[in-house]
Amino acid sequence: VKIEAEAQRVAELESEVTIKLDRVAELECEVERQVTYGREVNTQLEGKVSLLAELDAELIHQKRQNAEVSEKLTRQLAVNMEVQAKLESEFARVAELETNVT
Repeated sequence: VKIEAEAQRVAELESEVTIKLDRVAELECEVERQVTYGREVNTQLEGKVSLLAELDAELIHQKRQNAEVSEKLTRQLAVNMEVQAKLESEFARVAELETNVT
């Protein structure tokens, strides 16, 4: 009777071990799925970081070009103001000559 009880207890323990091993296998599969998902997300993030770096470089390039254009426009404005001043001076001189003629 004692041997039968021990055998029964061993069978119960084997069943518990089997259940726990099955659970461990399930958890290992879940961990592997999570690791795979994490790798996929990491790959996507690396792609986005790379794209952001490219966009940042393009933005820096655009800012440089804008600064160059701004400098050219500032110089052109100065030239235009000089021309305007000369034209106003000429108009004043012509108006004075017309006044003297009449």
